[in-house]
Amino acid sequence: MKIPVKLQELIPQSEAAILLISTLMGQKLALVDCTNIAELTPEQLNLIFTHIPPEWDYPEITEIFNPDTLTQTFTNQLIAYIDHRLGRTPPTFFNYELRSRSVSDSLRGVAIGNITNYELRITNYLDIFNFRNQIIGDYRRYIESFLKIRDHKVREFVNQELEKGQLWTNPLVQLNPKYRPGATVTELVNSGILHPECAQYFSKNGKPFHFHYHQQQAFETAEKQEPYVLTTGTGSGKSMTYVVPIFNDLLRHPEIQGVRAILVYPMNALINSQEEEIKKFLNNVPNTHIRVAKYTGQESLNTKTEIQNNPPHILLTNYVMLELMLSRTHEEKLVASPELKFLVLDELHTYRGRQGADVAILIRKLRQRCGKNSQLGNNISAGNITNYELRITNYELLCIGTSATMSTEGTRTERRQVVADVASKLFGVEIKPHNVIDETLERSIKLTEPTIKELRESIEKGLPPETEQTLENFQNHPLSSWIEMTFGLAEEKTPEPITENSSITNYELRTTNYTRRTPISLESGAEILASSCTLTPEDENAVKQNYEQYLNVLKQMFLWGSKVKGLAFRLHQFISQGGSVYATIETPEKRFLTLEGQYTTTENRLLYPLVFCRECGHDYYVVNYNNDKQIVFPQLPTALDMSPEYADIQAGYITLDEPGLWDVYKDEERLPDSWFTETKKKGRVPKKDFAKFIPQKLQILPNGKITTSLLQGTTCWFVPRPFRVCLNCGVVHDGNKNEFTKLSRLSSEGRSTATTLLCLSTVSRLKQVFTGEKAQAAKILSFTDNRQDASLQAGHFNDFVQTSFLRAALLGALQNKGQLTHRELVSEVIKQMGITQKDYAKEVAEFGRGKTRNEKAFQDLIEYRLYEDLRRGWRIVQPNLEQCGLLVIEYDGLEEICTDKAIWNKHRHPVLLQATPQERLTAALALLNHLRRELAIDAKLLQPDNKDSLIRDVFQAIKEPWVFDESEKLNLNFAQFATIDSSTNKQAKVKLTTRSKIGRFLRSPKAWTLRSELLTETEYNTLINTFIAALADAGFLTTKNGIQLQINSLVWKFTILTEIPPDPLSSKRLQGQEDAKIPVNKFFQEFYQSNAQKIQTMEGREHTGQVKTKARQEREERFRKGELASLFCSPTMELGIDISDLSVVHLRNVPPSPANYAQRSGRAGRSGQEALVITYAAIGSGHDQYFFKRQEQMVAGAVAPPKLELANQDLVQSHVYSIWLAHTGVYLDDSMNKILDLDVDGYPLKDSIRQQLILSPVKLAECLQATQSILADAFCQTDLQKASWYSVNWLQFTIENALNTLNRKCDRWRELYREAVIQLDKARNIIDRHARGYVTQEENDIAKAQEREALRQRSLLVGLNQGKSNSEFEFYPYRYFAAEGFLPGFNFPRLPVRAYIPTNDGGEFISRPRVVALREFAPSNIIYYEGSKFMVSKTKIPVGGIDSQYQRVKCCFNCGYFHTDNLSRDTCENCGTKFKPDAYQNLSELSRVLSMDTALTRRRERITCDEEERLKYGYNITTHFRYAAQKQESATVLAADHTPLFKLTYGSTATLWRINRGLKKNTEERGFKLDIKTGLWGDLKTNLSPTNLPAETLHTEVNLMVDDTCNILVIEPLIVPQDNKEAFIATLQYILETAIQAVYKLEPDELDSERLGEGKYLLFWEASEGGAGVLSQLLQQPKAFQKIANAALDFCHFQTPKDSCVQACYECLLSYRNQFDHPLINRHLIKPLLDDLQASTVEISGVFRDEKYQELFTQTDANSDFEREVLQEIYQRGYKLPDTAQELIPEANCKPDFIYKDEKTAIFCDGSVHNSPEQKKQDQIERDNLRYNAGYQILTLRYDENWREKLEVLGSL
Repeated sequence: MKIPVKLQELIPQSEAAILLISTLMGQKLALVDCTNIAELTPEQLNLIFTHIPPEWDYPEITEIFNPDTLTQTFTNQLIAYIDHRLGRTPPTFFNYELRSRSVSDSLRGVAIGNITNYELRITNYLDIFNFRNQIIGDYRRYIESFLKIRDHKVREFVNQELEKGQLWTNPLVQLNPKYRPGATVTELVNSGILHPECAQYFSKNGKPFHFHYHQQQAFETAEKQEPYVLTTGTGSGKSMTYVVPIFNDLLRHPEIQGVRAILVYPMNALINSQEEEIKKFLNNVPNTHIRVAKYTGQESLNTKTEIQNNPPHILLTNYVMLELMLSRTHEEKLVASPELKFLVLDELHTYRGRQGADVAILIRKLRQRCGKNSQLGNNISAGNITNYELRITNYELLCIGTSATMSTEGTRTERRQVVADVASKLFGVEIKPHNVIDETLERSIKLTEPTIKELRESIEKGLPPETEQTLENFQNHPLSSWIEMTFGLAEEKTPEPITENSSITNYELRTTNYTRRTPISLESGAEILASSCTLTPEDENAVKQNYEQYLNVLKQMFLWGSKVKGLAFRLHQFISQGGSVYATIETPEKRFLTLEGQYTTTENRLLYPLVFCRECGHDYYVVNYNNDKQIVFPQLPTALDMSPEYADIQAGYITLDEPGLWDVYKDEERLPDSWFTETKKKGRVPKKDFAKFIPQKLQILPNGKITTSLLQGTTCWFVPRPFRVCLNCGVVHDGNKNEFTKLSRLSSEGRSTATTLLCLSTVSRLKQVFTGEKAQAAKILSFTDNRQDASLQAGHFNDFVQTSFLRAALLGALQNKGQLTHRELVSEVIKQMGITQKDYAKEVAEFGRGKTRNEKAFQDLIEYRLYEDLRRGWRIVQPNLEQCGLLVIEYDGLEEICTDKAIWNKHRHPVLLQATPQERLTAALALLNHLRRELAIDAKLLQPDNKDSLIRDVFQAIKEPWVFDESEKLNLNFAQFATIDSSTNKQAKVKLTTRSKIGRFLRSPKAWTLRSELLTETEYNTLINTFIAALADAGFLTTKNGIQLQINSLVWKFTILTEIPPDPLSSKRLQGQEDAKIPVNKFFQEFYQSNAQKIQTMEGREHTGQVKTKARQEREERFRKGELASLFCSPTMELGIDISDLSVVHLRNVPPSPANYAQRSGRAGRSGQEALVITYAAIGSGHDQYFFKRQEQMVAGAVAPPKLELANQDLVQSHVYSIWLAHTGVYLDDSMNKILDLDVDGYPLKDSIRQQLILSPVKLAECLQATQSILADAFCQTDLQKASWYSVNWLQFTIENALNTLNRKCDRWRELYREAVIQLDKARNIIDRHARGYVTQEENDIAKAQEREALRQRSLLVGLNQGKSNSEFEFYPYRYFAAEGFLPGFNFPRLPVRAYIPTNDGGEFISRPRVVALREFAPSNIIYYEGSKFMVSKTKIPVGGIDSQYQRVKCCFNCGYFHTDNLSRDTCENCGTKFKPDAYQNLSELSRVLSMDTALTRRRERITCDEEERLKYGYNITTHFRYAAQKQESATVLAADHTPLFKLTYGSTATLWRINRGLKKNTEERGFKLDIKTGLWGDLKTNLSPTNLPAETLHTEVNLMVDDTCNILVIEPLIVPQDNKEAFIATLQYILETAIQAVYKLEPDELDSERLGEGKYLLFWEASEGGAGVLSQLLQQPKAFQKIANAALDFCHFQTPKDSCVQACYECLLSYRNQFDHPLINRHLIKPLLDDLQASTVEISGVFRDEKYQELFTQTDANSDFEREVLQEIYQRGYKLPDTAQELIPEANCKPDFIYKDEKTAIFCDGSVHNSPEQKKQDQIERDNLRYNAGYQILTLRYDENWREKLEVLGSL
């Protein structure tokens, strides 16, 4: 009989005791129970193994360590230890199914060499399957560690679902296909395609490159001087397809000096990566003449100047910089190079919509500028084109594009045609379909397809021994061929049609073309293999039996193939957030359970989410209870802490009744006394505030209805929110905690914790695999779609790491010593941390006082952190050591004192004398623990008078991440004092009074068994005084200045507990119910003992557009080197970045599209190594969950071809202005003050600038010719000819009036500068008056703040303090004019709203589009930036005061229309409805609407791992619109029988308003509060106390607004079913939006929509800057809605049914953007309407312009028939009518015939009276005066010219 030994109890024992047990183990006389042991220290293991024979292997070890008690981590440690003892390499195990195979089998399997477990003894080799299992295992253990479920049926159901992998499905396996090999460099040199020297550049280690076939095709096409596009998968070497031809050309022409190739990339991160790649080739040839440079705008001034003076051969840039180069004169050399031959557009599939159209015209401008644009318009005479416009050379500019695969339906030829069409439109030159070079895949395994017999035999034979597992043997194995064709490749069965004129190569004549297969899981592959190889496939048992064997063989084959580089693959692992268990309200035996988040199930039964009591696991349904309607309906489980939107609904919880759960009469008596009051008449009655919390009995039917019949439904108990008492375990909560801390869903983790844990697990395990030179490969790249989420995640990760590391160091110190006192605590912990000054000190000092100062500061910091961590409350996602049962704090000698009668006789009190020693001990522990957790301790360092010195010393000596946070230093938790009498010691914050926590406990019978009632106040006061005196006498307390715990009495002890005792002060139970012990979190208990000690070097950083360029580049480099464990990115790292050794990519959310997924997942495994892609799907995201269930659609989905529309008036106009600016030769310099005269009132253009901007008639003609040339190609003209506004006259009119437009666009800058100057003067005046004693200190402080703000604003406007990146600041002239719409903006948001972030290095401005800023920069909202949180606290107060900025408005909630004038009216001028509040009580009339301006923030705190999602406040935002004057057209859509279906109203250049009316949760207050003196937003969180401010200083009900000008279409559906109204309207909205995008080729972000007027109206608007010009066509084309209906019927699966689409899917109506409406969208509701629309027509209503026309007619000159003829023509053409006729413009003393006021356009109708020379001269003077002094655009129409053609320009107004 062996002696049982518990290792958990053995470890804390003395060395002698452990050695004694070691002797027994060595004689096989002991059996060790290893329960709860995660890992031992090396010293402990050595001690235990001292007397165990060194030759013992696994079989002997399993005889002394009980295998059934081993944890996985301790097993791994034992295996590694034994292997090390025996001199073996540690093995890696294969355990794919994650089934709970016993550790005993694991050990024995290794011992007997069981190859089914597939041992891998290769160092630095990643077994990706096992690696995946370990990651999932870690994640599962984390989830299960928080899971506590009482109901056995629910618990079994959850366990079954987890076993089935419901939250982590089997990963999809995606083979990396083999590209068909082409020629080598040498072969291409020999054939004359490449220059001989190419072999030197394109070789590695002396071995020439062997190119892919598609690369060879590209070289051959380039040699023929034909444009081409590469469209192949990620990692296919696309960049080589243009780098090699460019190098080849430069080697053939060494004499070339200028820019030969311009390479344009969509992102700077991609440019940096590509530059490194190109330089690798150049480094192969010392002193090469080929020069390459990047020119992104982020270079230093010296570098830029060097590039401008000595242009490189190859220029890498982005499209914005290319636009600037074409506009700035000093960069002429770079873009007008006559030597330019190559233009490369990388990742051209990313150029979409408005941005893509901008790039398309940009390329045409480049081709024209460098003289490579030979396609001229018909009306341009080649003879009078100057050299500037066209430098004809003997070759065209060779346009090359690369793209991800644009997979579309159809044959290979049809797929190529799609790409060719996109590329041709983008480049402006025709690209033939045969020059679209796609993937040429081939089989890497050349074996013929194996027969079933061969497959079966090879499987039965088993795999060869490891020594024979070579590449050759793998390629000859029958299974390898089967694997490749099952997992990797599919044959295209039909051959391509070949015509006579086809230039298809011989290869393409083959009938077999291989394409990529949709990935499947290994399990699916095993099923296919088992079914096909089983002799009797109908025999399910036989198939099942074979399945296990075949699955194992497939795993081994994949590992063999990857090991020998015969088969590269990627695993795609999707993980879903735990979500909730859903159940019907029925008896426990009957109720239906599911993890599917649905509203109903069969038989009209509602599904309710369950939550579980964190104490006992009892389940509760989350409901909304409508007492009026007597129904309970499900509530979103994610809305636990949200309030219901309606007052008549009570949010709460339902639990099923069961015997003994709750008795109305008995159990109410046990509720807390504080809930009740004693009355003389009724006795004990509940107080008003607590009465609702008493459980209420309900009889509920499965459909949620409440019945009075006891024979129907299920008996339940209802308790409202907040959850105050658990009916099962009796735990009582106060109302302050949030629900999440009391109740848990299926999993406690949120997106941030899941990401942190997955990233930590990944990197920790990679570090175990990759060592030595490969150590830098231990890293993970994590993507998210939002830059602030990336910032949050980096902060969360680092805080988790730092907190865990400190706790692990403390644990290690405790394990080494067994116990620690205060004196040795810090030194032992720092010793265990193992870090040096280099890790924590700002300035490392190795000697003298500097060394002492650094070490002392760090010691003090760690001491503070250790004590602070003890006082931290329950961190749900990261419990501390005490909560994990690894640390117990004892008090030296306390037990002896409690049993010593002498001291209690000295300090006598009847209660203490009567108490048992155990009761005294419990009471003493409660008191001492309370003082400790409140930091009422006498530690010298933590005393308040040491606060300043601690902060100072730490800030001076310690660096990030250890140093205190900026805001943390204001809230440091220093030592407190406790007091018994708060009236005598008011400064003592820890109260020990009768009503305190300790007071309530020590007064209660719970503390003293002999007492049946509460102690009186007098009794308690004498008790606590006596008790404290006794404990002070015993050396536990000091009472000098207040009561404190003596720190030297503390003993920190190592322990391993499975349960910890509850805190009697905070753990409340129903009266008569015992406190239950709290089970510890086993995951964290194990984590702190193992991984936590190894993660201290791990650091994560954000990589987003809001991080400074230099910092981004530094982080990229650190990540490449493995110095950063994790990089948390927005899509900045998505495109083409090559980090060759990266094996794991993590996606924090499912990306918006398969294109994004392909790019992000493609970052892993780029060197052919195995790779893992982990995607996390949040439960609250419909988009994430949709693709979690349809993973293959995301993994193998298609990249949609870009849609480009070149006839966008706003877009073309901005490019015309840029052409004009280039022709003037004016450089706008780097600041607006260089072009505006700030010394002259009004800040006009400087005279010198104005003169240069005026073009002579000849120059104007040249500019017009150049513009026509740029727009002359067939692809551009096809679009332009369809546009009503476009004509040569329009071009000429635009160019002639460009100067006035530029001048007008300066107005916003002028106004901002004027305000800053006035504010500065005003502030300085107040400061000056204060110095003379006329102004109060408060006013002076405000003035100083305003002075700083004004100086900052002025500096921002003129570009001071911008450093080298001047071109990046918002008011850099070229950027400013782009924001104003004057220059091309590439769809970057115009006029963004800025927020000022105060950082340590002076502060940063970050910008957001206006619509986004309305939420993100709203008062009190949190902005996440570089690891910290900043709160929006202030707005800029304008010089004239805030009242001058307010607008009054009336909003109609019936149709959404807003009114800013004639506010006395009671009805809406659009729909005639009376103004009234909406259903949410939003007011229709607002008096204080403030246009959103710069937001100012203050730093709040460091991001911690307590945060799961960004803290986002819900704001109440309403949308409104208003038509522009005379720009409103109406129409009706009629069915075939003339039934009206829709009423349409189109508004050109309408105004959209979005109003932020305040916080949603703040139903009692409307809008925001604003201190109009300081600009501070009034809110409790901003420390602004609104009650202290006088009414005239504090404005309430302030609403924020942003506006936008765009084309809109309002659709009023006239036939709406009433039963499903909301779902019908929502579905119609998305059907129309999607169909319009499809028919008119719009990108999703170019058209947006919203439901208005409680669903009566649908508002559509063209969302891209400048609009897309399509909504007007819906009125102008009678059959427009027929096309829309046909498209809708097609994509909604009515023409080709799709059975799997029940209501809607991502192929039809669901999208990332509309995920919150997913429950409503149902395509079947709209089918009848779509059928009617198929035969519909659009009938335009009469436009009521007659009155305006008649008014203008009477204003015309009575003597001028020509004026009236022009007016009539304007009217008949439907153009906008002028505002006035014959009105004098005083500033020019001129009276035009017609005026458009908003557009500042004047029309002159010159009849014969204007023929005389004198009149012409006078006209010229007046009109120049009007043009240049008043800023008007002039349109002159002469009676004797073709004036009707000129009139076309009015079509653009």
